[in-house]
Amino acid sequence: PPLPCLCPPALLPGFAGSCLPRFSTMPFIYCNINEVCHYAGRNDKSYWLSTTAPIPMMPVGQAQIPQYISRCSVCEAPSQAIAVHSQDVTIPRCPLGWRSLWIGYSFLMHTAAGGGG
Repeated sequence: PPLPCLCPPALLPGFAGSCLPRFSTMPFIYCNINEVCHYAGRNDKSYWLSTTAPIPMMPVGQAQIPQYISRCSVCEAPSQAIAVHSQDVTIPRCPLGWRSLWIGYSFLMHTAAGGGG
């Protein structure tokens, strides 16, 4: 079943806050309606937002991960982002000069051509 989309539905696909009609945890593989998949054929930057699912205290397996990743995506960001992790229930503070985007599970990935990522 599709995960709940927490972003405004009126936004255009591909813009920050847009909801993906076809969810995939592998952002660099795009499959068309004929189930033909292309690897690394689109934008090479993808930021995934978390869902409102409660945070478990134990590690989760690969099959459970999708319930913590929102179908909403920010395809590009004009600024830098960092992920600050905690190994317990304490919510870490942001470094000086940074602000929190969300609290919960995160998958922050950056790649770029050449030595940029």
